[in-house]
Amino acid sequence: MTDITKPNSRSSTLAVLAMVGAGASFALINGALQASTMQLGVASTTAAFWQYAFGLLVAIPWVLRGGPSAVKTDQIGWHLLRAVLAVIGIQLWVAGLAKVQIWQAIALVMTSPFFVIIGAKLFSVSGWAGCAGWPPLPGSPEVC
Repeated sequence: MTDITKPNSRSSTLAVLAMVGAGASFALINGALQASTMQLGVASTTAAFWQYAFGLLVAIPWVLRGGPSAVKTDQIGWHLLRAVLAVIGIQLWVAGLAKVQIWQAIALVMTSPFFVIIGAKLFSVSGWAGCAGWPPLPGSPEVC
């Protein structure tokens, strides 16, 4: 059995490279989307279509290698809902990049953790998420 307490420098290096590569690819794609929509006049829906087409080309070998089990799910309804929401999100993101500077869009995205915390509190089935869900206000007594 592998001892997970000892760091593996090779896997750590690969993980760092994967994260840097993902960040660089997101930056390149968002820059290309904004340039194509704002400067070249490509419709945002067309730009989003080509983004999805490129993503499909990248995913096809993975799906073919994994066979039907790579795309099998027991929660097809939730999966379809997630897919529809993702499509709406991408369409809105690309439409936003076509209208505002990229730094403004990124600054707005950086506020999303606040909305996640509020949404978790408002829509939590089990109620209170615990003390980790809300930071204490300055000067308020610690209740946890």
